Amino acid sequence: MLPVSLAALVCGASFAAPGLTPTERVAAAVDRTLPVAGLAAPIDVTAVPAAVAAPAGPLFTAAVWSRMAVPDAATLSWLATRVPGLNTGIVRELTAEAIDGVLAEAALRGYSPTDLFSDPGLREDRILLARGAVLSGAFAKYEIPVITLASGNSTDGRAFKMDALVLGAGREEMLYDRADFRIQNPFFSDNEYTLAARVSHGILGPGDMSCEGIVVEMGMIRPRITRFTKISADKIRVETNWGSRDRELRRIVRLP
Repeated sequence: MLPVSLAALVCGASFAAPGLTPTERVAAAVDRTLPVAGLAAPIDVTAVPAAVAAPAGPLFTAAVWSRMAVPDAATLSWLATRVPGLNTGIVRELTAEAIDGVLAEAALRGYSPTDLFSDPGLREDRILLARGAVLSGAFAKYEIPVITLASGNSTDGRAFKMDALVLGAGREEMLYDRADFRIQNPFFSDNEYTLAARVSHGILGPGDMSCEGIVVEMGMIRPRITRFTKISADKIRVETNWGSRDRELRRIVRLP
């Protein structure tokens, strides 16, 4: 907030475990018991179709959360300043192994980023934090076609990076080291985008998310993206304060 045979790319021999359920595969990966939309002209709509439900159970389970450590006091204090109202008492920090297990299962299921970030486990009263090398490693290992890139250079040539990704309690927060910077995105190359220092998504339902903090650059017109809704297996509706457009829904893929 996004191919070829997903099972072959993601799993190879490491996830060839037919006796395990999807939830058990995630838990096994965490425990290391297995190797492991720019817009063109707007389309006005009067109603948003019901989001298409993801086909399987939650990825971000209570078991994943319970295995993670509590961040140090300095990290929790910093988070509280970046995300007002955040319940720091329920934050746990994702390890590289844990996030890899979740992303591997997401790719195996053929999930899009919208499916992943609206996962029912993220609507529960628990919060997961990914930051630093864990976060950059995840984006380097998987193709996650989202507007909110983990790092890169803005159009003025200056570097930017996502300092933290906060997931849970019905929301996602992408926290950057810069404010209001403009980017080109290889996944959505027909427009440029300006990202706020904090990009927020609220989970409205399966495959359905509100959005704050992303502006589409279209010359004199600068729509603010307000919602992403999965409307079919291969389409997503991107709503703005100026209109909406249906776009291709791309999936998460593990890179070679």
